[in-house]
Amino acid sequence: ITGGSDALAEVIIGVEDEKGNVVTARAAREDIVMASVEALVSAINRLMIKKTR
Repeated sequence: ITGGSDALAEVIIGVEDEKGNVVTARAAREDIVMASVEALVSAINRLMIKKTR
């Protein structure tokens, strides 16, 4: 028997910009904080891509 956990935390986040554009992003990691940060960065990147199109 080993210590620790193999569980994954999945985070799905929605972000809306000032013009009402909404994007969603997801991430899964063993660390919920890292999953949250990764999902947020991904969502912001998606918004930035939308703005340049």
